[in-house]
Amino acid sequence: MYGFAGTRRNYFVLLVLLGFVVLLQSCEKWGICRKVERLKRQVIHIPSEAFSTLSNDTKEYKLLVYVDSCECSSCFVEHIFLYRNVYAQIADQCDMLVVLSPSEKDRARTRHLLSIQRLPFPVWIDVKESFMKENPELPSDSRFHSFLLDKQNRPVVIGDPVKYPPILELIKAKTNSYESK
Repeated sequence: MYGFAGTRRNYFVLLVLLGFVVLLQSCEKWGICRKVERLKRQVIHIPSEAFSTLSNDTKEYKLLVYVDSCECSSCFVEHIFLYRNVYAQIADQCDMLVVLSPSEKDRARTRHLLSIQRLPFPVWIDVKESFMKENPELPSDSRFHSFLLDKQNRPVVIGDPVKYPPILELIKAKTNSYESK
C-alpha cells in the first residue's frame, strides 16, 4: 500500500510541475503578444541621417533591421549576405534599411567588413545611438528589432525574416497585397 501512495504522490507532483511549465509557456507567449501589440501602435522614428540613405521613399513599405550596441555588429555584417536574398524578394515593393549601432571597439571591424560588401540596400552606422534615443520604447530583446514599416513608420510585421522564415512569408504577403491593390 505504501508504494501505491508514493506513486500517486509522484504523479501528483509531476502533474503540478507540468502545469507550472505550461503556465510559464503561456505567460511568455502572452508577454510576446503584448510587446508586439504595443510596438504596432508606435511610430518608429528613423533619424534624418539614416532616412536620407533610403532611395526616395516612394515605396509603401520599408524593412528596417536594427542591430544595437549590445549585439556584435561585425558578426551581423559577416552574415549580411543572408539579407540580400530577403531584399531580392521584396525590393520591388519595399525599401530596406539596416541600422547598425556598433560598440566603440567593434566600429573599425564593422566599417571594414561593410567596405568590402556590395549591398543593394543602405546600411547606416549609428555611432551616436540616435536610433535608440529616438525610439526608447523599443524592447531590448533583439527579436523585436526588425520591422516592416508602413508609410507612417508604424510596424506592420515585427521580426527578423532571416532568423524566422515565416516572417519573410508574412512580409511578402503584406507587400504583395499592396501591389495587387
